[in-house]
Formats: sequence, C-alpha cells, structure tokens
Amino acid sequence: MKIKSLQFHGMMMNVYHHQSNDSIMLAIPELFWSIELSKE
Repeated sequence: MKIKSLQFHGMMMNVYHHQSNDSIMLAIPELFWSIELSKE
C-alpha cells in the first residue's frame, strides 16, 4: 500500500511540475502527503 502511494505521489509531482509553477508544485504534494498521513 505504501509503495503504491509513493508511486502515485511521484506521478502527481511530475504532473504538477509540467502544468504549474514551482510554488504550487511544492504546495500540492505537501497536501497529498498530509492527507495520506492522516489516513494511516
């Protein structure tokens, strides 16, 4: 489960890197990580 989650986050970071500016790219994955951690 954790490995799939890490792969998912990697994909999301790549998407945001190509579509958004750096500050958003850094902020969005942080949000996903906090959601994942709260689900643990």
